[in-house]
Amino acid sequence: MSKKMKELLDLNSDELKKMRGDLQNKIMLFRFKSKIEPPKNFMEKREMKKTVSRINTILTQYEKNGEAPVAVTNTKKK
Repeated sequence: MSKKMKELLDLNSDELKKMRGDLQNKIMLFRFKSKIEPPKNFMEKREMKKTVSRINTILTQYEKNGEAPVAVTNTKKK
């Protein structure tokens, strides 16, 4: 499990929803600004979108299993 995912699991659903809204606004502003001038860091938008996806995954787990955090297991084979 990535460090970012562990940090997100420590937050409750209200904090996650607020963070998701903030990130979605940043993505929208990034899109508008990139039309005016080329962005300095192209990967920034991708990272924000990945974080929104992680938050959506955690929120879905919270809805299915209640408000308690769910441990995510690593399914990679060695």
